[in-house]
Amino acid sequence: MVPATNYSDAMLPVGQTLTDSSARLRITPIAKGGIAPNEFLDVTLEFY
Repeated sequence: MVPATNYSDAMLPVGQTLTDSSARLRITPIAKGGIAPNEFLDVTLEFY
């Protein structure tokens, strides 16, 4: 995930962290599951 790419680069896999240093925020998906239409994604948000 980098700002210079297009929307098709938007995936953030479980276990990978996106860090936004200007917002002082880290976003990490930790689990995904469910069956359509009840899918879910658990994430952690860390403000530093």
